Amino acid sequence: ETASGWQEVSFASPVPVTANTTYVISYHSSNGFYSASNFSFSNRFENSPLTGLQSGTDGSNGLYKYSGAPTFPEQSYQSSNYWVDVVFNTVPFSGNQKPQISLVSPSENTTFTMPSTIHLQAAASDSDGTLTKVEFFAGTEKLGEVLSSPFQFNWTVQKGGAYILTARATDNEGSVATSSEVNILVSDPYNQPPSVHLTSPENQTSIPAGGDITLSAEASDVNGSVYKVEFFRDNQKLGEDLGSPFTYDWDNVPAGTYSITARATDDEGATTLSASAVLQVESLGSECPCTVFKPNDSPSNPLWNDGSSLQLGMKFQALEDGVVLGARFFKQSGTTGTHTAQLYSRSGNLMAESIFENETSSGWQEVYFTSPVPITANTTYVISYHSSNGYYSSDNPYFTTPVMNGSLVGLQSGSDGPNGVYRYSSTPTFPNLNFQTSNYWVDVIFDVPGTIKSSLDPDLSKHTLPGPHKILAPAENELKIFPNPFEDFATLSFFSEDEGTYKVRLYDSKGTFLRLIEQGISLPGVEKQVVINGEGLPEGIYLVQLEDPNSLRMFRLVLSRKMKF
Repeated sequence: ETASGWQEVSFASPVPVTANTTYVISYHSSNGFYSASNFSFSNRFENSPLTGLQSGTDGSNGLYKYSGAPTFPEQSYQSSNYWVDVVFNTVPFSGNQKPQISLVSPSENTTFTMPSTIHLQAAASDSDGTLTKVEFFAGTEKLGEVLSSPFQFNWTVQKGGAYILTARATDNEGSVATSSEVNILVSDPYNQPPSVHLTSPENQTSIPAGGDITLSAEASDVNGSVYKVEFFRDNQKLGEDLGSPFTYDWDNVPAGTYSITARATDDEGATTLSASAVLQVESLGSECPCTVFKPNDSPSNPLWNDGSSLQLGMKFQALEDGVVLGARFFKQSGTTGTHTAQLYSRSGNLMAESIFENETSSGWQEVYFTSPVPITANTTYVISYHSSNGYYSSDNPYFTTPVMNGSLVGLQSGSDGPNGVYRYSSTPTFPNLNFQTSNYWVDVIFDVPGTIKSSLDPDLSKHTLPGPHKILAPAENELKIFPNPFEDFATLSFFSEDEGTYKVRLYDSKGTFLRLIEQGISLPGVEKQVVINGEGLPEGIYLVQLEDPNSLRMFRLVLSRKMKF
């Protein structure tokens, strides 16, 4: 080694590594000396073809471990760069280069009709030698080979079906390379097509936005076998399954109304499309006002104080456009001082500010801004508060994964720089520092204008929806619920002013959507009764929402199997 500067060492032999795969390069310092720059891996370092990962992309970066002997480093501190590097080469140090080959004909997803002869053609070369042969395959079955250029072969198909084609090149030193797969279909006009039935979702199924659903289908073929079943949303392919039971998991489904279909393909290329089912995905806004953390979430560590006033914050995004109503923070017993909430843009522009008043001794404290602040979906903002006496709550590690609740996401540290953030300051200011992935228990109160108000304030009468929407108590004579409390079944009776579609939805006491109870057509002045089935539900308070052409109404319903009437 030299007295200073970059020091290099080569391993006994080159170590092959695979593209787009994470590795750890490290060194052991026997006397404990090392270099470090904190927060360096808040962003990635890229010197093509190498990338030093941004902390949070695949866990934390950089890494360390105290040890008397060389060992694997699995701990991290503030995205630090410890100035250790890799020496990489894309050119093998010795040995024969593999040939290059691609299947250029036929094209992917080409369909042929029996009887048919298919022209296969490959482009192949060898940079440090010559090619001895090119072979063509359908699955594992060899179709033929060619010993010299042009590498092409005519294949007479004996049976309809779905085929996976590849070409394989061999060079003069025996190295082999295989082309990418090409999928084709050969249709037999005399083949009986398969049958397919969409089993999930059922028609008019309703789920909350952001939730998950498993699409499933039953398929069979009387004179062969089913090769695959594909699932479609409004004629756009979502995915496929090659084996029974035929399913596809659709995650984080966005709000909207969708036509879901399944298409089966048999082993001879014939296809059949299922009947469609309408899937209704309720807007995430039905759960708002909402917060990142749930009402019962709380710190696990004792109260902290570093001897200085400071600002503490969290980066968040909303999945749909809406407004920020205010902020909240968790107060542990013993906390004193003035607390000021602030909303910032990602770049540090102050968007709203308000001081917490009438705080309780502990628990979540809330404050609302003077007016709602519009924010844009999938855009990063920082919600924060200033603690004048320096008391705060903290749990670490925390934001190693995203925190999701309805429309809101507390960002995973590293997805848009580090999360959570802080700054020591005697006055409220933008927090631009971080310590690992700490959660400082500050939260945002978010809403989507025109949606149900239920999550934060148990007194629904305080909330008024814009336009014709309104929330009514069940005492109003045009809407009745009986019995209430109820044991297993209750009946909702209502009248609508105009003809149109009505929907009855069920929510839990916190405003989380559970299911669509019923939908149909209401007639003006005609009583409509809807049965609410409580079997299988736990005892407690529920919220029932009635949406008809003129209003959006919500009321409480108590399920109690211990009541005596």
